[in-house]
Amino acid sequence: MINKNMNKSNYTNLKKIGSGAYGKVYSAKTLNGEKVAIKEIFDLRDIIDSIKLIREIQMLKHFNKYKHPNIIGIKDAYIKDRSFGKMKSLTSHRTTSSKHCYERVCIVSDLYDTDLHKLIHRYRLDTPKTRLTDSHYEYFASQLVSGLYYLATADIIHRDLKPSNIILNSDCSLKIIDFGLSRTKNTDGIARGQTDYVVTRWYRSPEIILYNPQYGYDKQVDIWSLGCILAEMILKRPLFDGEDYKDQLKKIFQFIEMTDDDFKYLTQLNKKPTTIAFINNYKLTNSNQTFNERFKELYRSCFIADNGKGIEIPEINDEFINLIEKMLIINPNKRITIEELIKNPYFKSLCKIPDSPKSDNEYGAIPLITSPKRFKINYDFEEELIERDSINDVKEKIYDEVEIFATENKFESLSL
Repeated sequence: MINKNMNKSNYTNLKKIGSGAYGKVYSAKTLNGEKVAIKEIFDLRDIIDSIKLIREIQMLKHFNKYKHPNIIGIKDAYIKDRSFGKMKSLTSHRTTSSKHCYERVCIVSDLYDTDLHKLIHRYRLDTPKTRLTDSHYEYFASQLVSGLYYLATADIIHRDLKPSNIILNSDCSLKIIDFGLSRTKNTDGIARGQTDYVVTRWYRSPEIILYNPQYGYDKQVDIWSLGCILAEMILKRPLFDGEDYKDQLKKIFQFIEMTDDDFKYLTQLNKKPTTIAFINNYKLTNSNQTFNERFKELYRSCFIADNGKGIEIPEINDEFINLIEKMLIINPNKRITIEELIKNPYFKSLCKIPDSPKSDNEYGAIPLITSPKRFKINYDFEEELIERDSINDVKEKIYDEVEIFATENKFESLSL
């Protein structure tokens, strides 16, 4: 339990390091000097967005119990109560009438130095100190594959993988973050609560853009996003930076050669004549270049645009590009799976637990961990909250989740 004589905040040296529509992120220190990140969510007016917060807290608690080095966990959670200016124990105002009388929720997690989005743009200019090498690519990709494999064995589809949702330390270790849009699978393998408005557009797979509820989508959407992220690491810019969903599809179709099987799959998702005409108009077929050749040509033009002519262009591992191609197959049924990825020779640095043999990777072996338990979301309860249409009911559920976390961790969550 927290020392009842403590009258100061558990966190000091707060410094804002990021912000968005949901709230702000701060770096801070605990009383024992540990550096942490505090995500403060202050917009709790929208029912759907607030339910996402419930889901994220539940998943973070799962990750706390079944840990993985490349998945973010939760160190603490607390509320900011508008009735109190200083820190107060949740147990001091537990009445039902006050369980929704707060404005903000704070989630405390590990503090990392940067994120992949910032790193990529910082390293656009090629110098000996700002050069991502094949070893970097292999280490980053291996950690991401290890994390995605763990999520897949927990039946979790992230649905919003992008460079800014991957945090990094100076030792090149990384974690996948932000599970507000994540879903779990049904017994039939399809995620419930699906929509087409998930995954930031540039990392959105064709089956999400042309979403058809009859067919749905599965964990293969994360593989597509991973392929886009790995391509962006090399190019130092998004591979498919569409301005809207049509432009997104156009950029995909003009770069990835479409097979008859791909065409059949897409037109099965959307049989509208206008959609079929759009696909036919922009699809790339019978190209005189392979994916590898097109990608290397694009890479060279991007490198020259960033660094000018006359500078030697670093070579990219063909095996890595070929692997990206397998992740960016239009038909998800033909796209490489996470189970196939972990067996690919490129990921020789992945190792099974508990053996953990040393690898040739200069950064060390990366554990391949299976989640001991599948994660389940109570979608019926979520739908009930939506039906009630009461933000106060949702906030009370958030309150309960925070309190459960405090109880399970044998301390009282506090509010700033």
